[in-house]
Amino acid sequence: MLESEPLPDTLLAPTAALTGEFVLPAAEAGPVAMTAVERLAFRVGPLGLLCVPDAGREVVPPPAVSRLPHLSAWLTGVANVRGLLLPVVDLASALGVERDAGLRPYLLIAGAGADALGLLVDGLPVPRGFEAAERMNGIPPHPDLLQGHVHGAYERDGQVWLDVDVHGFFQTLGERIAA
Repeated sequence: MLESEPLPDTLLAPTAALTGEFVLPAAEAGPVAMTAVERLAFRVGPLGLLCVPDAGREVVPPPAVSRLPHLSAWLTGVANVRGLLLPVVDLASALGVERDAGLRPYLLIAGAGADALGLLVDGLPVPRGFEAAERMNGIPPHPDLLQGHVHGAYERDGQVWLDVDVHGFFQTLGERIAA
């Protein structure tokens, strides 16, 4: 028979025990791993990009795209996604990197209504938490199109993840489309 802890001097009545508040013992002092940020993570060629989780509202296999004349090569055209005409941006081309042929492409749909935009990315975007200890000091080199839109970076297992201000980035893309 195992020796158990001694019983308290008085026991609560069963109804009092069930309706009463439970007080948890104080936790031992020590380091606690806290998640610094929760982000939507996706790849574009060798680049790992992060954005706020609600920036991407939907992920779909790339639909057929209708090319429009006089557009930059990175703006592949427009696609009909459930009745919404959506500009489609090839992020690899826009950022000047080679697409990762080993990953299946997906269309990450960001924004809503007239502000919606489809971004071709490599692999399935996934929610990912990053710890404070993974945050890098400073911002590593990144493509010119992202200048002013990267507000941090994280490193995990040798992969650098750039934390991008997508609203500012989309505004820059919109300005380039209009030009």
